[in-house]
Amino acid sequence: MKVYLSPSSQTGNVEIGSFSIEAERIQQLSSKVKTKLQALGQTVYGSDNRLDLTDRIAASNVAGVSAHIGPHSNARGSTGPEVWYHTTSTNCMRLAQYFIDENAVIPGCPLSRGINASTGYQKLKGTTDANWIVDKMDSIA
Repeated sequence: MKVYLSPSSQTGNVEIGSFSIEAERIQQLSSKVKTKLQALGQTVYGSDNRLDLTDRIAASNVAGVSAHIGPHSNARGSTGPEVWYHTTSTNCMRLAQYFIDENAVIPGCPLSRGINASTGYQKLKGTTDANWIVDKMDSIA
């Protein structure tokens, strides 16, 4: 499977406690995810939030990936994991549900907000509990 990781680049989202800035922590998480996926024999592109979002989407399309994954922390939003996928992709719907199910077994995981279908986000169109994320980053990855 080929995956493109497109971590949040939102530097204006400053979290509470030890979380720091969303772009920094999600870049850290994305690097861990990349390492784990590669160890499983997957081909991983991206994982650099310094690139412009349009450039990341274009690179993902050129690579012909099976999934474009854009981790965010929902900074300043409500708690609990949620996953958005493109309305027409049943494979991504299954991947989204898998992510929710796997995170639910991590100790202390906030109640899931579930999976959601959309075509409205740029990453979908083109292709919080902050302390819990920091503490469980290896498990999430």
